[in-house]
Amino acid sequence: MNNAAKQDVMKNFSIRALRPDDMVEVSRLIRTRDDLPQSNRDIRLQLMQWLAFHNPYANGEPTYFVVESPEGIVAYHGRMPVSFLINGATQNSYYVHDLYVDPRCREKGMGFWLTRALAKHIEKSSPNFFCLFGMTPLNLQIHRRFNYYECTIPGFAKPLNPQRELKRLLKFNGLVKLMNPLVSATLSGIDILLLGSRGRSVTVSRVERFDDAFSTLATTLSRQNGFSINKSAAYLNWKYIDRPYRREVIFAAYRNGNLSGYTIVSPSPYQKDTPVGILIDLMANPSDKATVAALINAASKYCRQKGLHSLRGVFSQPVLGKTLRRCLFFPTDGKAFMIGNLEKASVENDHLKNLKNWHITLGESDTYMLSL
Repeated sequence: MNNAAKQDVMKNFSIRALRPDDMVEVSRLIRTRDDLPQSNRDIRLQLMQWLAFHNPYANGEPTYFVVESPEGIVAYHGRMPVSFLINGATQNSYYVHDLYVDPRCREKGMGFWLTRALAKHIEKSSPNFFCLFGMTPLNLQIHRRFNYYECTIPGFAKPLNPQRELKRLLKFNGLVKLMNPLVSATLSGIDILLLGSRGRSVTVSRVERFDDAFSTLATTLSRQNGFSINKSAAYLNWKYIDRPYRREVIFAAYRNGNLSGYTIVSPSPYQKDTPVGILIDLMANPSDKATVAALINAASKYCRQKGLHSLRGVFSQPVLGKTLRRCLFFPTDGKAFMIGNLEKASVENDHLKNLKNWHITLGESDTYMLSL
């Protein structure tokens, strides 16, 4: 099918905001996903409903757009309204995520055209810049054709159980079985000495719900952290506490009884050959080495208790990255981060393009919430 023919076919499609009564059609579409086990498709639908219709920052704005044909909904793309704190000031913007096109349309060569139509619709309907993060390799490849600004967020990994690395180095299973407990105990001992001593002035405890102190902390930290989502208590409870199929654990740090930071950790929902823990978020003054060390110590202990082999995350804040390296995190593969609609941004483009001005973690985009 040539370009003219495809453009003619596109006349049969229309794009509009997702409505609650669309979820029966969306459920049918989700059931065509071969990247999800059949048992997970209903879960995905519930999570998508939570994202779409309970976002505390939506204020009536569309959170998803759908492509409709005479046969029904054939594609959808998420555009999550968020509130950024930029140098202490509030700025409304968006994270774009969760793109899917019906396989029948892709087989007819319409996948890219529908994706491009959705992208153009999001660009026109969004009054400010938007971000993309956590894309699948295919979606990343497609979005690169739309000329969005792209950079890479550094990745970090802290080894807890070195079994996989030892297998790679030693080759012999018997030797790996002998060495692994010794090396694991050594790593745990180093953490006790290194992190325990640094975080001695900080008390860490698990919390079951975010309160107003977390909202105050987000505002307080915004000048040190640069561009960051306004992680108010309402936003954090929506994202990590009240949502269906919660799996996260939250540790909060206190100095002299006052909240100084928190971290969110979870077993990885992604398929890996070894069990991995994810450091979804870590909010603290990046220069507060004691709070960061105490939070990493708590997260590491939790992951060891769960039998997880490493603790991984991505962090754009450069000072926080240095502190993590002092906590024995090592560089690993990063994640692509894109910014679109720069011509509509109310912040200087050069400022937005400088990754050092951002505080981005795996929890920034809603892509993580949809992972099963």
